[in-house]
Amino acid sequence: ASQGVSVTHPTSNDIHITTNTPYSSNMEIFGDLYIENGATLTVTSTITFGPESNIYIESDSKLVLDGGTLTACGSKWQGVQVAGHLAIGFSTQLPGQIDLKNSAVIEKAIIGIDGTDLYSTVLYPLTFEFGGGIITVQNSYIQNCDIGIKLAPFGWGSIIGSGTPDE
Repeated sequence: ASQGVSVTHPTSNDIHITTNTPYSSNMEIFGDLYIENGATLTVTSTITFGPESNIYIESDSKLVLDGGTLTACGSKWQGVQVAGHLAIGFSTQLPGQIDLKNSAVIEKAIIGIDGTDLYSTVLYPLTFEFGGGIITVQNSYIQNCDIGIKLAPFGWGSIIGSGTPDE
C-alpha cells in the first residue's frame, strides 16, 4: 500500500462496474476500471492505481468522487477518460459523467480527467477528436497531474494527423 493507506482489496484484474456500486474501502488497482451500462460508481475512499491503470467512464455511466481520492501507487497513473459524443443528434445515449465533490482529490495522473474522445471513420483513414463528456468539480482538487483536465470541442473537433482544427 502507498502512503500509509490501509488496503483491503488489491487487484491486478480489470474491473467492470455494470450496476450502481459504492466503494467505501481503500483499494489498490493495477488493471483498468470500466464504468459501463449506465452504472454509477460512488467512491468515498482512497483508490490507488498502478502506472498503466485507467478509469474509463462509458456513455450513460457516471463516476461520483464524494470526498474520495484517486491517486498513484508510484509516481503517476494514467487518469480518468470520460466518454463524449461526436454529435448529440446522432445518438440517444448520454455522454459519460464525472462529479467531484466534498474535497474529493484526483492526483498524480498523467491526465487527471480526459474529456476527449476519438472516432475513427470506416470510409476514410481519419480519426476525429471530440468532446462532450460531462465534468463537474465542486470544492475538490485535481493536483500534481501533468494535465489536470483535457477538453476538446463538442462535435466533430479536429482531425488527428491533419493539424486542422474545426472551429
